[in-house]
Amino acid sequence: VENSLNDSLKRLKTDYVDIYLWHSPTTEEIRNCTRGFSEICEENKSNGKLKKWGISLKSPSDIEFIPEGLYPDILQLNFNVMDQRALYLNRLKEMNKHSTTLVARTPLFFGFLANKNLYRREFDNYDHRQQLDKASVRKLSLYSRFLTSGLYENGNLIPMTELSLRYI
Repeated sequence: VENSLNDSLKRLKTDYVDIYLWHSPTTEEIRNCTRGFSEICEENKSNGKLKKWGISLKSPSDIEFIPEGLYPDILQLNFNVMDQRALYLNRLKEMNKHSTTLVARTPLFFGFLANKNLYRREFDNYDHRQQLDKASVRKLSLYSRFLTSGLYENGNLIPMTELSLRYI
């Protein structure tokens, strides 16, 4: 972590970064490595190399694997009009209790709220949406067609992409 941070600072030609995120750790890594990661990050906050640190979780339910007392400054979770697991699982209340900031992942629901016809699209090998099975992509595309038309507000049609970004 220390070497990665220093390499990033050198490449960015800066003395500090605003946010340092640990992306998509496994539940085992969260359980076993968060303490070490947080200690390194807190030390680098003290010496001014970073302002805030956080974890970008694969799922809102992964919060339960963060060891007690080690809440990061920021948690990045899937959260949008279609995916409200963080709300239903009471994760937002838990984050608020620890003064942890939410950074919403997938605000346009993997592009399905961006009025794109993803049903017929082939995703390249580096696109995480390729992991979705065809039936899920078809179902999400059908939902998104319904939603992407938007809603009326004061007589004006507001596209779903705008409403989605307002939501977060």
